[in-house]
Amino acid sequence: MLFDFYFIHNYKTSGTTIFNQLDNEYKKRYYGRMTFNDYINKNKNVNINTKYLKTLNIPPEQHISIDHIFLDNLIHLNIIPKNKIQNIKFIMIVREPIERFISICNFEKIEPQKLLNELKNNNSNYFQHTFMVNKHNIKVKTIKMNNKTSIINFFKQFNINLDLNVKLNVSEKKYTINDLSKNDISFLKKFYRKDYFLYNHSE
Repeated sequence: MLFDFYFIHNYKTSGTTIFNQLDNEYKKRYYGRMTFNDYINKNKNVNINTKYLKTLNIPPEQHISIDHIFLDNLIHLNIIPKNKIQNIKFIMIVREPIERFISICNFEKIEPQKLLNELKNNNSNYFQHTFMVNKHNIKVKTIKMNNKTSIINFFKQFNINLDLNVKLNVSEKKYTINDLSKNDISFLKKFYRKDYFLYNHSE
């Protein structure tokens, strides 16, 4: 079953809260952590491009988050059929990058300085803009996480009534921006400059 929208699950932007309120058939196709063997068994109507899957070097028994697969890969895998993308509205929620960085620290239970070192050593990045990069000329509507009205209105056009007061996957607030020095903040603003551009040009 195909749908008229695709929700890009950007990390730590209320994605779990929203997915939990979507149709079960939608979630079966686009959401969850599982092996590709399990995905294929659950979605008999999806003709997965197994040849392309092999090029990704993802063993069929390895668990991955279906909702965090990049757009082009979803299309090449035929999870989103290429001949249907012109009929689909794409949306992604974006978050102020440093606020999101702190949220990731709390969720992953990792000290900000440790994650900063990972960023500096290219071991991690947690970019937001890369989720929407694609070679299929897909235009993605981006909405700031704190713009609840626009998020709710987007889903209303598909007869989905979101309640964003429901909070799921919430982390203990152990770390705050006060755990960052001025130099740390300066580094993050530069490191996430493309994400800031995206954020500042979102609804």
